[in-house]
Amino acid sequence: MLAALVKEHGASWMQQAAKTDANGKRLAQLAAGWKPAAKADVEQLAVLVALLGGGSDVQDASLAAYVVEAHGIPVALRVIVATWPLWGDGQRWLVVRAPDDLGIHDTSVSWGKRNFAECVGARVRADKKLAAAAAKAIAKIWPSAPRYAKTALAYAADDQVRGAEIARELLAHDRPYPHYPFEILPHFVRDAKLVAKLMKAGQAQPSLRMLDNLGAAAAPLIYRALVDARSKWTRQRMMEIGANVKSTKIARELASHVNQEPYTAIVRDYFARHRDLLAKMMRDPELTYHRDDLAKL
Repeated sequence: MLAALVKEHGASWMQQAAKTDANGKRLAQLAAGWKPAAKADVEQLAVLVALLGGGSDVQDASLAAYVVEAHGIPVALRVIVATWPLWGDGQRWLVVRAPDDLGIHDTSVSWGKRNFAECVGARVRADKKLAAAAAKAIAKIWPSAPRYAKTALAYAADDQVRGAEIARELLAHDRPYPHYPFEILPHFVRDAKLVAKLMKAGQAQPSLRMLDNLGAAAAPLIYRALVDARSKWTRQRMMEIGANVKSTKIARELASHVNQEPYTAIVRDYFARHRDLLAKMMRDPELTYHRDDLAKL
């Protein structure tokens, strides 16, 4: 499939790069000249990820599978580093961003590289041998890796310790603004206080993965997001996540929406599992107005 895609788009890449500088033409030649049996060339693979990544879930998974299986996890991690400064949306030719470029952390358009890192990370988490190889590889790559690539590196290697390290570094040095890191890291690191700082800096919302990572320590973060929710969709999503936590504060917030759609089913299911909390809410003076509705649960 990848060979077919390169054959299909190779001429177009050359045409798009024709009006760019010498480096742009060189990158086009690298991408168009790729062959499935070629030896590992990190820069060539990085350009392919930038150009082909984001095409579809199957395409992204295939890119990750090819690089990991044909060239190994150390090469895959080095490809992530090499891909990160490349920016392109599939219609315009690639731009190579400088380390201090305002958009170096922005993947809102050029999302192929983040998809590649996430697909590599999924393979690492599913394979113990691959995880061990990733741990060895990142230990060698990390010290010289640029700051802008470290979030994706830690995520791809499933290394929460280094994820926390780069999180603290970016909180202290948040220019250029860390769009992608502040979006990903709150759902990756396992330090509740650090997660709270990341959420405040990047306005991230709690997630099931955050709950899985932090356990009971996620309850205050979920409660705060639930109280602060301003839209119906956000409140419903936070209720769905909060319903996985047995907490008096979360129970009180859920109970206060007992007769409001579309929340009623969530509230009913929650108190069906936690009858002791329902009894407590029935006695809560703050919920006097809702007592009759709670009694029907």
